[in-house]
Amino acid sequence: MKAVPARVLVAERNPIVATAVAATVDGLTDFRLVGCCGSASDYYCAVVQHQPHIILFGWNFEDEQGGRVLARTRADWPDVKIAVFTGDTDPFILKQAIRLGAHGFAHHSEDRRTIELLLVEAQRGRMSIPWINMRHLDDSPLASLTNRERELLEKLAEGWTNQQIATRTGISENTVKYHLKNLYDKLDVRNRAMAVALFSTERNLHG
Repeated sequence: MKAVPARVLVAERNPIVATAVAATVDGLTDFRLVGCCGSASDYYCAVVQHQPHIILFGWNFEDEQGGRVLARTRADWPDVKIAVFTGDTDPFILKQAIRLGAHGFAHHSEDRRTIELLLVEAQRGRMSIPWINMRHLDDSPLASLTNRERELLEKLAEGWTNQQIATRTGISENTVKYHLKNLYDKLDVRNRAMAVALFSTERNLHG
């Protein structure tokens, strides 16, 4: 009896990439595309609705940090296989994805055969990492921060407000805001909650 194709959900916020990946999945005999989504809110709904066997996980969502989405997925749907297929070259994402239980990791620059490889290996429950830059594997997203920016990030993680930081460090509140803007830009986050989440994850990852 012919095996039923595995259901695949594509989670990718870039519509051009999502369309290309979906077309690739559609062309594979052993897999069936069940949906595409670009935001975390749509993603959670899609997982409940379609009950995918495998998720091609783009990592960057419009409304939530990828690590949090992956962690929740592993907790709420432990049987779903997740293959990270991202355009982000930050090696921290690879380390975080592995720690959070992803079954595969590859970069958008790889060809369509890589997508099939990720799906096949994930379906078998085996990890596949066809794309990895070993030279930067030990890099940290916090490495680019200045001492002042890292100090401010630590204070944010402790729950300090901008005014408290300014008062206790002897700098103006406007200077605090300036440093925080630079910090957010370097970490590619939009607000203090995302910065603190990234800081906490990195700290836990390295003990």
